[in-house]
Amino acid sequence: MTDRLEARISRSVVQELADARALLRGATYESDGKVEIERSSADRCVATVHGVLPYRVELWIDLDELTWTCTCPAGAGAVFCEHCVATALAVKPQVHGAELSPDGDSAAEGGADVEVLRDHVAGMARRQLVEIVLEQAAHDPRLLARLEIAAGTAGDHHPVDLDEWRRRLDAAFDGEGVLDESDELSVLSWVNNLHAAIAALEDLLAAGHADEVVELAEHAFRLDDEALRFVDDSDGWLSELAVRIRDLHLAACAESSVDPEDLAARLVDLELNAELDTFRRSAATYARVLGDEGLVAFRTLVEPRRAEVGPPEGYAVEGYGLQEAMTGWALAAGDVDTFVEVKRGVLDAPEDYREVAEALAVAGRSREALEWASQGIEAFPDRQWQLGALRELAAALRHQLGDQDEAVEVFWAGFAASPSMETYERLLREAELTDAADEWCQRALQLLRGRLEDPDEVGEWTVEHRLAASLLVEVLLANGDAEEAWDVATEQGCDDRLWLELARAREDAAPLEAISVYEREIAARIGRRNAGSYQTAVELLGRIHALAGRAGEPERFDRIVAHLRSEHSRKRNLMALLASNGW
Repeated sequence: MTDRLEARISRSVVQELADARALLRGATYESDGKVEIERSSADRCVATVHGVLPYRVELWIDLDELTWTCTCPAGAGAVFCEHCVATALAVKPQVHGAELSPDGDSAAEGGADVEVLRDHVAGMARRQLVEIVLEQAAHDPRLLARLEIAAGTAGDHHPVDLDEWRRRLDAAFDGEGVLDESDELSVLSWVNNLHAAIAALEDLLAAGHADEVVELAEHAFRLDDEALRFVDDSDGWLSELAVRIRDLHLAACAESSVDPEDLAARLVDLELNAELDTFRRSAATYARVLGDEGLVAFRTLVEPRRAEVGPPEGYAVEGYGLQEAMTGWALAAGDVDTFVEVKRGVLDAPEDYREVAEALAVAGRSREALEWASQGIEAFPDRQWQLGALRELAAALRHQLGDQDEAVEVFWAGFAASPSMETYERLLREAELTDAADEWCQRALQLLRGRLEDPDEVGEWTVEHRLAASLLVEVLLANGDAEEAWDVATEQGCDDRLWLELARAREDAAPLEAISVYEREIAARIGRRNAGSYQTAVELLGRIHALAGRAGEPERFDRIVAHLRSEHSRKRNLMALLASNGW
């Protein structure tokens, strides 16, 4: 990882950008290993954070400021979300998640030294230590469980008291008198306590009590599902916990003596009678544990009910549940024809077509797979944002069948239907395989220019027009044509974020025009009234100083500095930065 990005990430910066919920959740994501860094450079990091859904995060340095995007709803609104927090922690792991408490406390800043504490505890009386540990265990379900497990394995084996464990889980999930939806931190505390309870079950499994953990995990899942009645789970707290419970249940089943037919019945119940869809397609998830005997039992339980209820219609929850259960069975059994038949009943989204196409492709039925992928693309022309995976699959199948030119056409259709920098770059990557990148680049530019020339295409001076102009500017800049990009921007308008890139690209050819752009940006940065923005404004002022000298108009720089000193004389930090540069 690199210097400039790391230098801009610190505990204080992350705490300033994120709220309490994002800090705690982001730290959890990072500590659980849910951050997958895809690529990094001196100024940029691109990562996928695997939460309830995978989200793509980018952190980068723009004019010496930390900047970010995330594909989650909060990130799309420019919020430094929990996924950004997690990525920042992955970039700079010495900013420990434990330090990111909402009140800013940190063991590294004013807290007790660990070695001093270690020496002190080592010298404490045994009885005093016992009292402290037991007092803490009364409030910490995982510590209590560890002590009980250790006590059971140290002497004669003590059976697990299932009733007592169920009571503890009931107490942990009981939010009455604890939860106040207006107090986010109370919800966080409750959720953290639930995770501690599940961690205790994980310790119980590690101690060799698989049969008991199967029972207790199912009880915990039902409590989690019931909690949806009184907790707003729009943040995904309960859904994430349910996944952890399911993973624990699966691990326990693999080590337990549970009968396969009995397990099949349990899974059908968990899948069909819960609001949470954690056990969706459970037969596929549990295929190895179920074995042939369990899969037969699963199908015997689901198929007659599915035939009786019929195909899903409207909002018929039972029909969809049975369809998904049967889909899971078909995946587990490797029965492609049954899988296709089941999926054919409901084709509501591009994902449905993709699943069928992938199953057929894996089975070596490439032409059938391509037909399904192509049908899925054609069926949802108004859902271009959901067609990326289908286009990738269709192109891969075209390559497999020796149709390279047709593979390029797949991505051209995607770009033409939904022009964006992403679809443009994907088109060019595919076109490069056929040595025709220049031809497709010109074709894309022609399409974008045509849309700006025809007001009916984008709506003259509307938001759509501005987006189309911005994309043309961005594509031209990517192709190294800064002059046409400038002309489009000045005549048609473009996003503010592109003006700085335009100015940098034209510093040599048009230094005075670049200065005008930097002047506007300096005013905007100073308006934000924080030290980081002042620093960026002064850095831009340095560029103006060099450009004004190069253009033979040093007095222009002097006028700008004089205006800043007059207009912002009360901003002491800004004045200090100017003075430190001799301005």
